[in-house]
Amino acid sequence: MENNSIMAGRMLYRDISNLLAAWPTRAALAADLGVSVDRVHKWAQSGSIPSRYQLGVLEAASRRSIPLTADELVRLNACGQPVCLDRERSQSLASKQTVFNSETIVADGDG
Repeated sequence: MENNSIMAGRMLYRDISNLLAAWPTRAALAADLGVSVDRVHKWAQSGSIPSRYQLGVLEAASRRSIPLTADELVRLNACGQPVCLDRERSQSLASKQTVFNSETIVADGDG
């Protein structure tokens, strides 16, 4: 996570490009998500990740022990707000292996 700012023991994702730098390479993120490297480059240039890829980014971050919550991703995407993580929370998030399983989402046929 060499491109993240460290300030008083806190990791700071300044923007989407900075978040993407948490992966070893953009090619590694692209491989994690099954998308082209060009697509990841476009996210960095535009400063946002389309909503249809955000769950995949969260899952990929979890697999790589990159601390990231849905709230943090939404905040970065929505307005480019920096997201701070304190070191203790960062370690706690990294130690949890949250598994997102889209198969558990069942449509309600009564709706």
